[in-house]
Amino acid sequence: MEEKIIKWSEVKQELQEKVVDITGDFNFSTLEVKKANNIDNFYYFFDTKDNYFCLVFILDNKSKVQRRCLVTLIQSSDNKMLPRFEFFTWDKIAEKKGDEANNKPYKARVQLDGNGSKNLWKLIGFLTTIKNVDLKNFSSYKVVNSDSYISEFKSKDEFEKIKDLTQIFLDKNLKESDINKALFVKRKGVLETFKKLLEDKDEIENYKKEYEEEIKTKGGEAVWHHFLKNNNWLLGLNIDIRFIFEFINEVKVGIEDTAGAGSPKADLMGISDFTTLIELKTSETKFFSENKKNTVRANTWSFTDKFIDGISQCLGQKFDWDKGHENKGLIDNNNNILDQNCYRTVDPKTIFIIGNKQKELPLNNSNRDIVVKKDTLERFSRNNRNIEIISYDELYERAYFMVFGEKAPELNFINIEENHEEIKVKNIPF
Repeated sequence: MEEKIIKWSEVKQELQEKVVDITGDFNFSTLEVKKANNIDNFYYFFDTKDNYFCLVFILDNKSKVQRRCLVTLIQSSDNKMLPRFEFFTWDKIAEKKGDEANNKPYKARVQLDGNGSKNLWKLIGFLTTIKNVDLKNFSSYKVVNSDSYISEFKSKDEFEKIKDLTQIFLDKNLKESDINKALFVKRKGVLETFKKLLEDKDEIENYKKEYEEEIKTKGGEAVWHHFLKNNNWLLGLNIDIRFIFEFINEVKVGIEDTAGAGSPKADLMGISDFTTLIELKTSETKFFSENKKNTVRANTWSFTDKFIDGISQCLGQKFDWDKGHENKGLIDNNNNILDQNCYRTVDPKTIFIIGNKQKELPLNNSNRDIVVKKDTLERFSRNNRNIEIISYDELYERAYFMVFGEKAPELNFINIEENHEEIKVKNIPF
């Protein structure tokens, strides 16, 4: 049977309608289903206690707006009653002004929070008690709150996630400004996490516990690897003049020997028109030794073994990749072979991310030893053509400026051990 289109003018001629608020302890048992006299195949609800008709139910009642649901029952050819739902937002301020034009039902996305969702299912539960109401189509639908949806979204594979997001972005009611706002909120959250990881060494363990299913390797380096890999915009827009559009995880850069050894791994490889190698240490890794060695000349300071070893590691990886890349397939994270005639390797740039300058070498500290360390690191960096050295706090500052368009406030460090005493510093709000 062709579904009959119900005209509101015809309905209102017969019904003296009342909007029913079901956000409290509403008693559905007083409602009965009645057939409209002047409209074929159309049913409505009648309150036997207070003698009123109703079609509209309030699911969520806020101070300025209500989330409402219009429910109609249409009789099908097999005498079943098929429910039709239409959700809309009711402007209570417009109602007071008598401006009903802004409160017409419309087919659009209406956000239901936890209470709204609960009351919708309360209404559907009532419909299941009515004889001949057909709810079989609801077997494939469900109402979930935002936490449930996010949890379900995270469980999907990358293809399904992209498909879902594409559908959302193509919605004609979604403005580009809305997408930009969502991206801003996302990146602001990433920066908040970044800041916590830099300021409080306990946050490294907290992060690791949060992602324990994904981080299997011990140590802080695995945490930073996971964080930067999953927020690759921090690197792609920050560490090279060229935009790096993809990062390949843990790339073997050398040629293995017959025993399968001899090929070191770079933490990440950046792909643009030319390849870039990226090596990570932790933000806690020091640039300089605590005490100056006797063999060090005046106006310089001795680097830590971890820093020098990291530089040597970067140079070795750079040499191995430059020498052997033509004999190796360049495979991205989706197992696709990249054409090295398009993505070239010529004297590959190497990025070394290590340490925290604000913590080890405070900007406003004029201590003689600190000044000497700063100058030593700057001379070393400027005269090192093959490796770009960047600290984690510098990476954070660049990312902060990208998001907010202004200089990042100085970091405040918690649980700093100085002279064997623990100094507690109040964290500045982000």
